[in-house]
Amino acid sequence: MEKILFYTKDLDITSGGSIYSILTLMEGIKKKGYELKLIVNRRKKKEIEVSFPVIPLETKLGELTFPYKLRKIINKEKPIAVFSNLLTQNIALSRAKGFRKRHTDALCIGIVRGASNYIHFGQWWKAPYRKWIKRVYENLDCTVAVSNAVKRDIVETFSINEKKIKVIYNPFDIEKIRKLSDEDIPKEHEHIFNNFKVLINVGRISPQKRQDLLVKAFKQVKDRIPDVKLVIIGFCGIKKDFKNEGDIKKLIKNLGLEKDVFFLGYQKNPFKYVKKAKLYVFTSLHEGLPRAVIESLIVGTPVVGFTNKYADLEEIFGKGSKVLVEYPNIDKLAEKIIYFLQNKNEYTKIKNETFKIAERFSTENTVNQYLNLINSLKEGYC
Repeated sequence: MEKILFYTKDLDITSGGSIYSILTLMEGIKKKGYELKLIVNRRKKKEIEVSFPVIPLETKLGELTFPYKLRKIINKEKPIAVFSNLLTQNIALSRAKGFRKRHTDALCIGIVRGASNYIHFGQWWKAPYRKWIKRVYENLDCTVAVSNAVKRDIVETFSINEKKIKVIYNPFDIEKIRKLSDEDIPKEHEHIFNNFKVLINVGRISPQKRQDLLVKAFKQVKDRIPDVKLVIIGFCGIKKDFKNEGDIKKLIKNLGLEKDVFFLGYQKNPFKYVKKAKLYVFTSLHEGLPRAVIESLIVGTPVVGFTNKYADLEEIFGKGSKVLVEYPNIDKLAEKIIYFLQNKNEYTKIKNETFKIAERFSTENTVNQYLNLINSLKEGYC
């Protein structure tokens, strides 16, 4: 049985959507008859449950020695391919492979999920770092970008050879998500969804997600449609997130929305809430391929939101889609939400389109593309 390894930071329950994408992909590949193992930098006290063997690097000297420990594991396990997840792990895998001399026989493939590299590294004084990252990625056998927006971003930022990049969308276990969405929500939350038109947003309470813009747009909607509520499902992952959450709650208080905005925190199964909402509202500054948006479409809840070059939702909904507004125009976003809440026929149209859009992102499609990529790399091209 051929073996494939995946390498990611950790399995912390507060991890973002990237780890769920990895685990969904691994489940799909496993069904094709491959042996799968997951490598992580460190184990955590509260981890996501997985059905795969987990190998921690856990080195006393920290990240500097990760590539060497990773190389030992790869050579011991003898997989046909190793996929690394996110920048730090992609760097470690590239170093494990070796630059001048190849130190492992396995195919080494990095996965890039964010479309914000130019925002973070585009300044002129970071040119040496960009040159280094270009070398890191072009040293890998191939780089997977999870959307065309991500590919554009890393080409623009690091000048990576486009022939070394393959666009493959994140996988979504559509059947599993729909089954989970049929579960009942807790009784203490039923009154929100049973008595009001609910707008919902799912994700970390972080500056990237721009829930402050969401609250400001919601205020305009509330002034026009009194029986509307806003539900935010998510958590604070790092220190700056807690400050951001405090600022948002202060904004809610200043706008007089304390009885209208509900923070439900981390939810193991957010799908049952999303399904009962009227609209999912997307306000992020940057995303690679937003899982929460596609998951909302999978359960049949229409999406209204911002789009821009760093969070290009036109790749999901199509160019000029009527559900999208150019970031960060909160006035037009509020108008769009009000329009669909007040026009039953138009709302029904976008609701009927949800399943059709979602089907493009099935696990089966993504798994086949990953396995085809491995076969192509064996023949010498990405």
